[in-house]
Amino acid sequence: MKTGVPMRLRSGSLVSLLSFDRSDIAKYRLHVLRFWETHGRVATESAFGVKASTLYLWRAKLKSSSGKLSSLIPHSTRPKHTRRMVVDERLLEFIRSIREDYGNVGKDTIHTLLSAYASSLGLTGYGATKIGKIIKRHRYFFEGRKVVKRRIARANRVKRSPKPQAPGYIEVDCITVYVEGMKRYFVTGIDVYTRLACAKLIPHLNSRETRDFLTNWQDSLPYS
Repeated sequence: MKTGVPMRLRSGSLVSLLSFDRSDIAKYRLHVLRFWETHGRVATESAFGVKASTLYLWRAKLKSSSGKLSSLIPHSTRPKHTRRMVVDERLLEFIRSIREDYGNVGKDTIHTLLSAYASSLGLTGYGATKIGKIIKRHRYFFEGRKVVKRRIARANRVKRSPKPQAPGYIEVDCITVYVEGMKRYFVTGIDVYTRLACAKLIPHLNSRETRDFLTNWQDSLPYS
């Protein structure tokens, strides 16, 4: 049965031939078309499960290229216009500064700080997943860690703190982040038992700001 499949196939250039030779899909399509030429459409559909419309499409590609084998190689289905991640430069610099100054800080920790910083700028912060993508895309991996010396009152030093058995055990800390040459002060808190965390951008590091943060945050906790 004659189907109109071009029997005079062309290999084309060496590059085209090598491309066809590396494509298993193109080889499969050529095999199906040859089977169609010999045994007809019904037998081909039954043997390979390929619809008639697909057979005619492959034949048209082969015919329009004058039998060039590389025409059977499938084209990329990747969209021409893909979504691009839009990141505010100020938030990007903030993430970089934290990673550079304090070592490889995790995305969840950065998320808490970034939310407070973005709120002060009137922006919406990013989720932990997006922060992780930003770190990988911009390669924010810095060796070493900035050592922050702290004075420890040895008389009141606790060698081993008890493990909390219920919500309410809160740890509070203050950190300084340099963003675009300016100091940014944050007071952070975390419930050790539930792992709920919060951060606030404050104008100065002092006990009053820390006390106000702790009082307001405790009032907003679900178990308070």
